[in-house]
Amino acid sequence: MTFTAERDRFFVILMFVTLFVVGCSLFIPLWFDKENLTAENLTAVSSLYIFTMGVILWVSFFFKYTLHNEYLLVKGGPAKSRILYSDITKVAPVDNIYTGFRMHSSRNSIEVFYKTGWTGSVKISPKNQKLFIDELKKRCPNAVFDSRL
Repeated sequence: MTFTAERDRFFVILMFVTLFVVGCSLFIPLWFDKENLTAENLTAVSSLYIFTMGVILWVSFFFKYTLHNEYLLVKGGPAKSRILYSDITKVAPVDNIYTGFRMHSSRNSIEVFYKTGWTGSVKISPKNQKLFIDELKKRCPNAVFDSRL
């Protein structure tokens, strides 16, 4: 069963502001240096911006959370994390969205704590959070689920 990520307005605005700032940092120096405003330089900067924009959008907006038979697969752009259900210890609402291993695009997120892994938890934001948690409860009977969920 696969779930996509919920996106809230704050996150979408933050990503577009980021793209605007990156665009300004690439194009403004070229604009003020009229000597270097050539077709080749403009093409190079435009290509760099399109590539950067694609990577930022890919990493920021294409999150998927897939419940397999034995594990939870969390994917966001090129990053992915495979978490065995037997390793999941706790599931709780997120208190701080800015720290830790984040694979979410909404402030309405949950944090999945697990025994293995670099940080020991991942913050995710499945669109249908109630159904996701219900399915996760079935697959992780030993995990502790916060009462706020």
